[in-house]
Amino acid sequence: MKRLGPALGAIPAGSDGLSMSPLLTGSRFPGWNQTERGCLWGLGEHHGTAHVLHAAQEAAAYVVRQAVDTLLSDDAPDTPVVLAGGPSRSPELAQLRADVLGRPVHAGSEPDASLRGAALLALVAAGLEPSLEAAQAHTEPGLRRFTPRAEIAARYEELYRQWLAAKDCWTVSFGSSA
Repeated sequence: MKRLGPALGAIPAGSDGLSMSPLLTGSRFPGWNQTERGCLWGLGEHHGTAHVLHAAQEAAAYVVRQAVDTLLSDDAPDTPVVLAGGPSRSPELAQLRADVLGRPVHAGSEPDASLRGAALLALVAAGLEPSLEAAQAHTEPGLRRFTPRAEIAARYEELYRQWLAAKDCWTVSFGSSA
């Protein structure tokens, strides 16, 4: 990704007409469909490796958007989403998530949040800390805040709706075979 960084930064929202579904092993949430598979559409000779990677990043953000839309009500658009793991490590991916979600994103500075949580629980279980709150007091939350950029978020709103419609079409056509 570092090698493609400059090229990725030059690709506009919508990856110059290239889109995809990243669901290589079926969808899990918000709708379970074990037969759903990945698909790439809109590929032309003007697209390069960076376009495919950017389209994959956008598609991953769209899948997260589906889940967020299911879990959070529309009347709470400023409720932030907290990122952990891979996307939280990259300011560019965290910003992309904020733009696609259309809401603030807080990216954790801890790249292995699950591992840290397990370690904190182990401290409490071993009696080295009296409570989870006490164990957490020794850590720094280190959240970075990303806010949607209005013009780009508006474009992603349109692209997300198009992605959902296209995804529904190919899921019906291709997603039902085992």
